Amino acid sequence: MIATRRTVLAGAAALMAARAGASPQPVPASLFTSLGCGHCARFHLEELPQVRAERIDTGAARLDIRPFPLDPRSLAGFMLLRALPDPVADQVMDRIFEHQAEWITAPNATPIFRQIMIEAGLSATAFDRALNDASVQADILSIRSAGLEVGVRVTPTFKIGTELHAGALSADDLITLIDQQP
Repeated sequence: MIATRRTVLAGAAALMAARAGASPQPVPASLFTSLGCGHCARFHLEELPQVRAERIDTGAARLDIRPFPLDPRSLAGFMLLRALPDPVADQVMDRIFEHQAEWITAPNATPIFRQIMIEAGLSATAFDRALNDASVQADILSIRSAGLEVGVRVTPTFKIGTELHAGALSADDLITLIDQQP
C-alpha cells in the first residue's frame, strides 16, 4: 500500500508531503498524475505495483503522488478522494483508474463517481460537500500550479531527484532512474 495517495489527498501541506518508503535517505521521486490520463492509469495499475515492491517498500525510494488534474473530472476525483480515510482512499484511487474509460466518456461523470464513493463508504452528504469544497479545490490547484512552475507540462511526469521525465515510463525504466540517483 502506498500511503502517499491518501496523504497527497489530505490537505495542501500533506499533499506536498505524501510519503511512501521507510529509509531515512530514500531517493525522492514525485509522480504528477491526472485521474483522466490513460497513461497515468496504466502506470498506476500495471507498473506502480512493481516499483512499490522493489524500491518503495524497501525504503530505497519515496514516491510523492502529486495531483495534476488536466480536466474538471480529474479535479473532482481528487477532491472526492480527499474526503476518504487513508486506506480507503488508496483503494478508491485504484477503482477510479480502473473505471476511467467509463467516467471519462460518460455525459455526466457524477453518478459514476457517486457509485464508487458510496461503495467506499462516503455518504451522499459527504460526497456533495467534497465536490463543493472550494478550499480543497484550491489546494489541489495550487499543487498543479507548483508542478507547472517546475516544468511539468504533461502527465504522467516523474521527478526523480531533481530531473523531470515527461511521459509514460515502465516500472523497469523508473527503477533504473531511481537506481542512478546518488
